[in-house]
Amino acid sequence: TATAALAAAAAGRAEASASAPEISSPPAPARLTLAGDAWANGATAEINRALGGSGVTLAPAPTGQEGDLSLRYADEWRAGGGAPGLVAIARLYDCEAHLAATGGARFIGDLAGKRIDIGAPGSPGAATARRLLTLLGVAATLNEIPPDEALRRLARGETDATLIIAPRPAAPALPKGAAYVAIPYAPALREAFVPAELPRGDGAPVDTVAVAAVLTAREPDPDSDAHRRLERFAQALHKGLPRLAATAAPMQAKWQDVNFSARTGLPRFAPAQALIDKAAAN
Repeated sequence: TATAALAAAAAGRAEASASAPEISSPPAPARLTLAGDAWANGATAEINRALGGSGVTLAPAPTGQEGDLSLRYADEWRAGGGAPGLVAIARLYDCEAHLAATGGARFIGDLAGKRIDIGAPGSPGAATARRLLTLLGVAATLNEIPPDEALRRLARGETDATLIIAPRPAAPALPKGAAYVAIPYAPALREAFVPAELPRGDGAPVDTVAVAAVLTAREPDPDSDAHRRLERFAQALHKGLPRLAATAAPMQAKWQDVNFSARTGLPRFAPAQALIDKAAAN
């Protein structure tokens, strides 16, 4: 009968629906913000290349605000007394101390009693510069001034020196009449810094030191949306890092130095550690 035919058709549709595979929808896009020194804006753009296709994107945090992630320097906890509540996502690369001056200064000790601009107010770079000078026993008048303005002040003679912490290719150019000043690798620095060099106009390198930049976050509650977004970010970054190792100069050498599993001196974000453990087991 017609009724029986309709019932059979309905049953067939139900059976087909039950046997059809479920199509899962892709996860919603996740947007995180990154705080750090001025050069971190360039790093944000490059990290987004690694995140491509994952649905996760990174944007600079508004000035003066703490982001979902932050780029910090390892001396903060290795020489500065710890960093409670912070976890490491990944160690990035070393950032050199760019100490520049006018007036013929050649060694950092020549700047005792002088005026030194050390980075934007409250920035990681300013804090690291301050710790560096303290560890070396250099007493000077320190002003927290953003790097670009600090270099303009140096050119105008309104400060005696600038100290900028940044990966070498990302450091701003020096004004006319300024030159890099040597920073010795003294025993007091060995806990948190490594020796490095900067190019000088006469062709001979100048000694300086460098400190590791670490991608960090405030440890979120494991059941929170913040935790899930950070986990997705860590997974996408781990998968996409090889793209950055093949990036164009001048940052190529820096990204080739990145080791996702390198120790930082901070507790590691648990999902990031799980990625390392899984890679080691395979």
